[in-house]
Amino acid sequence: MDQADVALVKKAYEAYGRGDTEAIIASVAPDAHWEFVGRREEHKPFGPRRGPEGAREFFKALTETEDYSEFTPKEFHLSTSGDKLFVLGHAEGKVKPSGQPFAGDWIHVFEVKDGKISSWRGFMDTSQFVRH
Repeated sequence: MDQADVALVKKAYEAYGRGDTEAIIASVAPDAHWEFVGRREEHKPFGPRRGPEGAREFFKALTETEDYSEFTPKEFHLSTSGDKLFVLGHAEGKVKPSGQPFAGDWIHVFEVKDGKISSWRGFMDTSQFVRH
């Protein structure tokens, strides 16, 4: 993984901040593996997905479930082997449709191959989330 790969991941976060799901989809490899887990496993966006269509399903489920006021990547760290990028961040918002607030910290682990995101795994600390 090099600085161009890190820039690709940062652009994906910027696209998410703009609500531009299609820009994120364009950065995902056809055989990409997605997996999101947390402490509230019934949360609709959690679970494994594959490829750009899996990414599209994930973001659709996310926007149907939560309204984020903050979703901020705070730290970017390359693994010592240089093949993974760890991103630490924080999220806050409201659960749809109840409007109840939530907050949580998250970590994402990326792999990039041939200029596309090939693996995106995430863990969300949902201990502060409100059940809906």
